Amino acid sequence: MESWSAATYLPTVAQNFVAASAAMQFGWTDLAPLLFGAGLLSWLSLESVILLRAASHGEMPSAARPAQGIQMAPPFVAAMAWLSLNGGHVDLVAQMLFGYGWLQAALALRLMRWSSQAGLVLGYWAYSFGVMAMASTAIRIAAERPFSAFWQHSAQAMFLAAHVVMGLLIAVSALHFKRR
Repeated sequence: MESWSAATYLPTVAQNFVAASAAMQFGWTDLAPLLFGAGLLSWLSLESVILLRAASHGEMPSAARPAQGIQMAPPFVAAMAWLSLNGGHVDLVAQMLFGYGWLQAALALRLMRWSSQAGLVLGYWAYSFGVMAMASTAIRIAAERPFSAFWQHSAQAMFLAAHVVMGLLIAVSALHFKRR
């Protein structure tokens, strides 16, 4: 149980959500829902195990903590894939996935001090996937809701936040390589 982390999502969850979005871009409309379903059911089955490990099986080693940044990616990437599947219609499912992403982003912010005990390591790039998916999805939703002040302001804030995070990741990487 100690070896489980958010990185467990990458082989079956992330790749299927991204592949579903890509399949829609290529016009493979029969394949995309299959990939989305595989990603969704993998995510739902892994989520409870990963959260249980985080909550009840002791602290992760400090070097592994930045990898928990992946935790916020699945809901945002799922929302992007869902929007690809349904033609960009911002429905209840898209908004629910995005809301769960916000919860995961809030948890990531809350745990940032704990994660930072790892020092200047490249593992913080685990946050990049979720942060960029968050901003991209918010922009896509705002484009479909041009008269919604809520979504317009959310998209702007998340766009700015994503660029700040990416700037920090580049700075951390530069400092990491400078120390070597």
